[in-house]
Amino acid sequence: MTFHKSRQFYGAAILFFVLFLFPGSSFAEKGDILDYSSLGITPASIEGASLFFLEPEVRRVRWGMSPEMVIEREGITTYAEAFEGNFLYLTVPGTFIADIPGSLTYIFPEGALSGISCTFHSETLRLDKDITHFSRLETLLEQKYGAPLEKQVVWDNPESPYREKEDLASFGMAVALEDLRYHTEWHAGHTVIHLRLQGEHFRPRLTLTYQSTRLGEQEWETRRNFLLSQL
Repeated sequence: MTFHKSRQFYGAAILFFVLFLFPGSSFAEKGDILDYSSLGITPASIEGASLFFLEPEVRRVRWGMSPEMVIEREGITTYAEAFEGNFLYLTVPGTFIADIPGSLTYIFPEGALSGISCTFHSETLRLDKDITHFSRLETLLEQKYGAPLEKQVVWDNPESPYREKEDLASFGMAVALEDLRYHTEWHAGHTVIHLRLQGEHFRPRLTLTYQSTRLGEQEWETRRNFLLSQL
């Protein structure tokens, strides 16, 4: 399924731009009624259009945007959809972030963007690359969002034979065996960012997630209601 730009969205976007350039008094004297119903414009669609023109909060989007707006802002052309109750998961399978291959998933509870999850591809025979990729992403995120709130390098297995090693491949193997994990966290405005490298099924798993603090509670409530509906 492909999203198409709605007539209401275009109408609201045009109106928002025009009202920004010209005050309402330029169109009508006090007491006049301006009727935009022929464009399918409602107060809700005007509010949605305003999100499109505001500065991005993360990547090129803002929390609360509709799937249609995210597709437009991010320049997405190929994606897959999955539904779970009132949740829409929109996944872009083949993408690059900081030249690292992976996939992006945008999370929409009840049609409003509340989270983004990036999962990076790992090379089985190049475990050192996962450590290098983590370091690169951490450095770039620090440049954009400043010093992290929390930074952890945890040896879950103190007896790991790789603990005394100094090469990146050994650290990558320690991650794959779940002996070692990395986690760095930022808080930026209304966004919580987690960068993680940990083992899963004997392979390193590198992820980067963005979560709206404003819509996070709504997402939790929507998910809880969906789970309860199955009981």
